[in-house]
Amino acid sequence: MSSTKKILSAVISLTAAAAVITAVRYAVSDKNAEYTFSGFYFDTAVTCKTVSSDGSLSESCKSIVSELDKIASAYDENSAVYKIDHGEKFSPEKYPDIGNMLNGYKSFEEKFGEGITPFCGSLTLLWNISSDAPYVPTETEISAALENVNSSVDYDGAIPEGSLLDLGAGAKGYACDRLLEAALSDEKADEIIFSTGSSSLMWSREGRDFTAAVVDPINGGTALEFPCGSSFISTAGGYERYFEDNGRKYTHIMDIRTGYPAETDIASATVILPCESGSGLVSDLLSTLIYIGGTENAEHYAEICGESFEDYGIITIDNSGNVTSYGSVDIVK
Repeated sequence: MSSTKKILSAVISLTAAAAVITAVRYAVSDKNAEYTFSGFYFDTAVTCKTVSSDGSLSESCKSIVSELDKIASAYDENSAVYKIDHGEKFSPEKYPDIGNMLNGYKSFEEKFGEGITPFCGSLTLLWNISSDAPYVPTETEISAALENVNSSVDYDGAIPEGSLLDLGAGAKGYACDRLLEAALSDEKADEIIFSTGSSSLMWSREGRDFTAAVVDPINGGTALEFPCGSSFISTAGGYERYFEDNGRKYTHIMDIRTGYPAETDIASATVILPCESGSGLVSDLLSTLIYIGGTENAEHYAEICGESFEDYGIITIDNSGNVTSYGSVDIVK
């Protein structure tokens, strides 16, 4: 009998987040205050703490997160992705956020190569790992699903015929991008700390430093900590969501080359990009691509990052617990 095990773990551990929030609290001026909301969005626990002279930024962030959650779900009958996958004609004018994400996927592929596609819904829905009823398909079913997976992000304003959308690899990172836009456009905003199950945003208008932590994907708890400035941080790992069938573990991260959940020697991959030049969508997609590609390809992706971003960090933890870092990240624990 299959059993589904879901683990909701944030890139920032609870201990580290508390330390960061305390540091912010002591820095709040008489004119500013903290505002917080939390909830269950993108199939995970989400928290958002803002520092501002009023609560308008917090309300805007909550509205953005709620809106994107309703748009991106492939399982909610009322979501845009569900409607498009079930026959509604897609229009980037009607669904600008989806259009922006698809353009982002395309730009990402041009820089980092193939391996992540939003046009893989036929495969992810077949396995159904993010639901309460995951399923191990037959080889025939997998082959049929792969025929409708567009491995290249061939997007020109229309979805390739026969392909189904699945934006799960980038939706949380894109949400971080939208929240940063909201903070930057609000003159009253001072700081924002936003954390989902795999992607986070830490931003300070005054350039304050933060401390972030990576969850131990093998033993639980905190594996390591590192300081960072205003950053997008994303972690991908098979420990977050998976199910077991006949003694075999199947993770939620799919390898579109094989049609099966990714088999990799990486337990988790974390990407840190600066808010000034990076994006949440890129950090989200890249952490997944590194996880799928394994340790042998991590350095290649790090080299591309080095050519694209002045300041970046990549941290991998392999299945034996060995930690490898690339870029300028300074692990302190």
